[in-house]
Amino acid sequence: MVPTYLTAYLPAYCLYTSLAHADWTDVISSTSVDLSVDLFYSKLNNILGKHVPDRNECPNVSSPKRQYPPWFDAEIKSKLKIKYFHLKKFKLFGLSFNLEVYKYYRSHIKELISKAHKTYIEGIERNICIDPSTFWKYVKGLKKDSKTNAEFTYNGVTVSGQEAADAFADYFSSVFVARVPRLDADDAARAAAATAAPLTVSISTITEKDIRDSVRGFNTAAAPGPDAVPTFLVKDCIHALIKPLLHLYNLAVQSCEYPTAWKLSRVTPVPKSSSINVPEHRPIAVLSVFAKLFEHILNKQITRQIEPYLDDSQHGFRVGRSATTNHICFVDSTLSEMDAGYQVDTAFFDFRKAFDVVNNDLLLIKLASFGFDTGLLKFIASYLANRRQYVKLGPYCSDDYHTRSGVSQGSTIGPTLFALMVNDLPKVLQVCKCLMYADDLKIYTSIKSTVDCESLQQDIDAIGHWSELNDMNFNVDKCRVMTFGRLQSLVEQSYTLLGCPIQRVEEIRDLGVLLDPQLSFRNQILACCKSANKTLGYVMRTASHFSDTRVAMVLYNSFVRSKLEFDAITWGPYEAKYIVMMERLQRKFARYLFRRVYGYYPFLYPSLFVIGMVGMETLEVRRAVHTVVHYLRLLRGGVDNPAALSGVGLWAPTRGGRPRRAACARPPALAPVVEVTTPARRCYWANNAIWARKKNYKWEISAPFQCSEGPRGLG
Repeated sequence: MVPTYLTAYLPAYCLYTSLAHADWTDVISSTSVDLSVDLFYSKLNNILGKHVPDRNECPNVSSPKRQYPPWFDAEIKSKLKIKYFHLKKFKLFGLSFNLEVYKYYRSHIKELISKAHKTYIEGIERNICIDPSTFWKYVKGLKKDSKTNAEFTYNGVTVSGQEAADAFADYFSSVFVARVPRLDADDAARAAAATAAPLTVSISTITEKDIRDSVRGFNTAAAPGPDAVPTFLVKDCIHALIKPLLHLYNLAVQSCEYPTAWKLSRVTPVPKSSSINVPEHRPIAVLSVFAKLFEHILNKQITRQIEPYLDDSQHGFRVGRSATTNHICFVDSTLSEMDAGYQVDTAFFDFRKAFDVVNNDLLLIKLASFGFDTGLLKFIASYLANRRQYVKLGPYCSDDYHTRSGVSQGSTIGPTLFALMVNDLPKVLQVCKCLMYADDLKIYTSIKSTVDCESLQQDIDAIGHWSELNDMNFNVDKCRVMTFGRLQSLVEQSYTLLGCPIQRVEEIRDLGVLLDPQLSFRNQILACCKSANKTLGYVMRTASHFSDTRVAMVLYNSFVRSKLEFDAITWGPYEAKYIVMMERLQRKFARYLFRRVYGYYPFLYPSLFVIGMVGMETLEVRRAVHTVVHYLRLLRGGVDNPAALSGVGLWAPTRGGRPRRAACARPPALAPVVEVTTPARRCYWANNAIWARKKNYKWEISAPFQCSEGPRGLG
């Protein structure tokens, strides 16, 4: 049985001292990867077992009779037992003495709980910057839906406990391909010899600096993996563990063999919606901390070599790219075609379990054609072979099951492998433009006549043929076609994918943003305001539990402002009524916060005055600043978006004539209806407005991006 360490009772000094003086000679002297890993865990678990209690060996801790809130101290718990004792006696014998004692302890305990709760809240407020996890744990407990479901339905049968864990394991394992992959690196290299790129991707020797740099960015609050080793322990004691880890990592790379113990991952079901049906859950995988550290180092080396050769259409899993860069490319390109008087037909594709059904034999061939050397191919083959998962649902764990296809979810190197798997997809297109974000794919082209519709259909057929060749099927029922344009009469053509018609829609949610045929984003603004308004009530109710107004600001930024500003560079409102609609939400919170800070409600105070008095800026100003910052990062290399960068224009001052201060940015020439909606145009306007007001403002394109100032409340 894998131990479950109670880290709350961890004696840090004694444990860290033992790790610092541990003898790892047997681990470093071993030449077998699996044996070295087993010896390493044996030594580490022996040290942890001496200092940290195991939940499995502490029945009173692992399965408590009663769960108490965190602010209940020992005095409250003991007096609760006395209260319930006398209540039980009164119910049995009916003595008035027991009733009076029960009433006394009931009122006394209420006072103690009130004081303890107040002290607990004050402690959370004081330490909100030092220990935010405690604050968010308390906030999560206030939600009505914070409790996890105890019962689920699977194939029409209600299951719970161990049966539920087994049901989730049965469903998650059914997604993978049953066929066992060959994973022959030599065959993959021979199959890709004709199309191999003039590039050699390999893994160099791992150094102590690589380990220290990688572990520095780890989140110490992350849940431990299947080996039960906490992340904070590895991060704190990396100086004591670096010698054996360095040997294990380099031994695995040199022998082209991935440790078997690190192929196991723990899966937790997370609901997609409020349904208790097992298929309505997605698996969230967690790896061992040492496996994550190893993968982080490997992925850093691989990405550094392949990044320049990845297709520009992929915006997922890449540094400097995001859903925002994906949307900016699509919106700018589509609006330019609409400004020219054309319509744009777009096909949105939905892969079926894309990450879980990747054919690993085909993946090896693609890696070989990309330039991976034979040693690295053998290592990747070992990494993909015989991977296992198990489901953990509360205290219940299912049996292990094999994942014979796909890339490892929850891993660091898995997304990179998937990006390489689909990297050749855009090359099959003849006419259409393509944009991808991980497994989200859309292709689009301007339609001038039915000939362009036929070209789009040919590219859709090419994508369907690619999916068949690469064993990556589409959910045709979830694929959509949409036409963007402002023409009075649009060409409406029916499209098919693999012989099945693709449904045409008038609205679609793409990467979290609602798109409409005119790209006005009115539906997105309405949906965003509706959702944020619901959340704002919850924020103000939750903030009433705290006396510190900083808590209200933290809650507002996390739950409300994050919705109002998600990808707002792309869809930010330009019509006055929608600008006011969004501002009203922030004004409502600003007046609430003003009353909390100053003790009275600002009935007749101007909204801008109220917003300024609580240290905030209008959402319109924040959107302008974020837009300018985004494009400054684009110019300075912080954002990787070649399509947007190619459209950036600057004014070059000319000699002679009347000296004047020209505008800095040169906006593209577009129709008035279109120009206000393009992210690039709004960036130029905002930048030129700042340029005109501040004489010392300039774009230092050659300097690395740093933003030391911003609107009040920006953080």
